[in-house]
Amino acid sequence: MQNWLLQNLSDILNREVQTEFNSNKAQSNSDSQKARKSTLEQKYHSEKNRLAKLQAESEWRSAIASIEQLLLSEIDSNRDIGISEKQGLIFSAPLPVLSNTKLVSCFQSAVFTTDAFNVNALMPCRQSIATEKTAAHEDAASAVKLPLIPTDSINQEPFCLVLTANFGLVMVLGKDTQGTAKFHFSFDPATINQVWATLRSRLVLAKYHHLEHLDSLVKHFNPPEPSYRLVTSFSRQLIQNIPGAKSWIPAKTYSVETVSSTSESERYTAAFAHDDSTSHVEM
Repeated sequence: MQNWLLQNLSDILNREVQTEFNSNKAQSNSDSQKARKSTLEQKYHSEKNRLAKLQAESEWRSAIASIEQLLLSEIDSNRDIGISEKQGLIFSAPLPVLSNTKLVSCFQSAVFTTDAFNVNALMPCRQSIATEKTAAHEDAASAVKLPLIPTDSINQEPFCLVLTANFGLVMVLGKDTQGTAKFHFSFDPATINQVWATLRSRLVLAKYHHLEHLDSLVKHFNPPEPSYRLVTSFSRQLIQNIPGAKSWIPAKTYSVETVSSTSESERYTAAFAHDDSTSHVEM
């Protein structure tokens, strides 16, 4: 049984919104019909999984662009941001997600990576969430490396956890409860706290020596309840940044249930009329 401390991030987000699947399928008495049905089902699931993976990856790339736009709107462009004045924390894996130089200087990035899980990772080291201005001048653009056990299951789940004074956001390129590729995201503070708890458990196992300082930073950026305007803005940008998506955005949308690429959704629906979208706004 999987340790709840080391659960996949997808498991946390899948519990937030549970979709009920009613699959009442008639049984055939013919062996030939059963064999034919089995072959068709295999093709169906193979194509379904392929399209779901393409859509989830497209939404993940769109989400990265969207979070950068959202974070840029959070920055006071008239201030010089020092290392002690970071405006938030960005945890991710397997690579940093921020590419905008302004964001890199304003937000502290930390990457969970198996590269940091070695002898040096288990001993006090010079690299940490920097607090001294001298360290900031030396390497302000680099992300802190956090140790991740090579056999950890979240190695297969690219994710991003954003913590700011105004909102928190978790995004995961993972799977749904059926094992199908799915892009998740949530602004819900309770879900975000669960995600941080399971990530923190990794650092406890790896005996990360700067965990106490990291805890204080996370506490400083404890996510509040997000505004509907902020969630709607992110959802709109997510749709617009998907390649080939139509830019149809309803005015003053306060309840958003599904975010997906229009062109891909049409193809998906045509091929599999009974399948659900792979991406949901999870509140």
